[in-house]
Amino acid sequence: ICFGSDNAAANCLDDYEEGTWTPSLSNTTNTGTTSGRVCLYRKIGQLVFFTFDVYQSSDNMGININGNTVITGLPFTTPSAFSSTMNIGVYRTTGNGQQINNYIDTTPKITLHGNGEIYNIRHLWGFGCYPAS
Repeated sequence: ICFGSDNAAANCLDDYEEGTWTPSLSNTTNTGTTSGRVCLYRKIGQLVFFTFDVYQSSDNMGININGNTVITGLPFTTPSAFSSTMNIGVYRTTGNGQQINNYIDTTPKITLHGNGEIYNIRHLWGFGCYPAS
């Protein structure tokens, strides 16, 4: 894919892909569903952009129950020396939102940590970007 009428290699995109992915969570209770939710990825060159939304209609999902909650299933591997943060939040039954400490690593997996147990979650959602190896 080239931009405009310029076919110079520097102005052409040779690697683009988009699709859906399915997050898998550990250390949760009453884990919600991703069915009908936004769990997309878009890979542009070596960068992977992704979103996810895990929804619990009963407003009773819990995370970090016995240690860190880990989210796996991201569509591409990362370079061997990669670690970063991303934006993750929750929407709780009480209407309160809460940011969560987290990191993404070389597995790749997203690890939620440092906040102890969080209950009464309706949405666990996030957006991030990471380099593909």
